[in-house]
Amino acid sequence: ELIVVLWVLCAETDEEAERLASSGIMAFTLLRRGQLVTVPPVEKALQFIREERAQPAPGVFPVQADRRRILGSPARVREGIEAAVREYGASEAMLVTITYEHEARRRSYELIAKAFGLTS
Repeated sequence: ELIVVLWVLCAETDEEAERLASSGIMAFTLLRRGQLVTVPPVEKALQFIREERAQPAPGVFPVQADRRRILGSPARVREGIEAAVREYGASEAMLVTITYEHEARRRSYELIAKAFGLTS
């Protein structure tokens, strides 16, 4: 059996998911540069991303997309998870949601469960 691990963040809209994901994006960008930080608040992360994109520093790991990062509304996230499972030939997907706000993380998992019909 093959399991694919995906970073997934689901919200009511694509825009809200991308906003909430900024915390994890900042943390991962800095980790790739050798800087270990706690997951920052969304507003701090959004400012970091804006500054990085406006003035990219030469020779440092840029803020970038990640093919195993799936963000968006429930329909978009379900489609992305299913596509990743097919692409990797996996029989299971393990999902990790990284964001600053605990309630947003919990809501993400609830929306994903509902998108797959896993709620009671």
